[in-house]
Amino acid sequence: MKTTKICPLPWHHFYFNSSGRIKACCSADKAVAPISEDKKSVTEFITENRNHPHLVEVRESWMRGEVPDTCKICVKDLGWKKVDGVSKELAHLEPCDTSIVNYPPRHIDYRFDKTCQAYCIMCVPGDSSRWESVVKHNPKFEKWLQRSANIDYDLDYQWLYDADEIVYLSIAGGEPLLTDRNYDFLHDNMHKIKRLRFISNIHNINESVFDLIEKYSEKIKITVSCDGLYDVYEFVRAGLKWNQFEKNYKRLLTLLPKKRISINFVLMKFNEHQVEEFKEYFSGHDIDMRPAHNADHIYDPEFVNLYKSTLNVS
Repeated sequence: MKTTKICPLPWHHFYFNSSGRIKACCSADKAVAPISEDKKSVTEFITENRNHPHLVEVRESWMRGEVPDTCKICVKDLGWKKVDGVSKELAHLEPCDTSIVNYPPRHIDYRFDKTCQAYCIMCVPGDSSRWESVVKHNPKFEKWLQRSANIDYDLDYQWLYDADEIVYLSIAGGEPLLTDRNYDFLHDNMHKIKRLRFISNIHNINESVFDLIEKYSEKIKITVSCDGLYDVYEFVRAGLKWNQFEKNYKRLLTLLPKKRISINFVLMKFNEHQVEEFKEYFSGHDIDMRPAHNADHIYDPEFVNLYKSTLNVS
């Protein structure tokens, strides 16, 4: 696919998750192993993989006027909307004219930690510490869900303190807003962060995060992961309670306008009957409804019965 456009994300963006897999951005469809899986700090990991061979290859493809294979899915799904948007947002940064960069990323998708309090039916151990524990202690689940290797990071935020600016920071998990975490790294650096997004189930929100949202509401957006109402919510997201979710959702509405809170809804046979009611409940929000991806296990009756009996959901 030929083009005269260049997406700046392979130059200015950095994406990684708890497995250490590297992608050109969250929309790219190819993830590759990091240069090394030796234990290191998050800052050292970013520095070591800043010019990962895969990222260098993607940059060179854009520079040749060819959409990289890993980026074609984004262009196919969104046209040039995302490319044009980030090109405008990142236009003041270094030019995209070399395949090797010597400057830090300032557009970051940070998914370092898979710690989560839920056992969502469509999730997998690689994205949830709760599922990791379930599969470890209940070998019957291994027919569908495999435990995955993860990078053992020394958690640090020096990369954020060292940055001159962060145009965009997305923080996901696992679940990034758990109540036992310290969020000083955000409070200390909000003056240099232009846009901050959390992707969260909002079931357990640290008071420090509520304070952050209240103080910097004009900079913050939250993408809420919610796949049903009432009993359907509690079935799909085992381990979570609708009343607690609703309490936090209503509190967020006192801090952020609906346009700054979007909803991600994973569509499956368990919640498809609630779609219209769900849209009405969350009227005024942008709602992204997509079928479950890479989750064939949820349609196996044997898995569903084991899920119900093991996690005590109905």
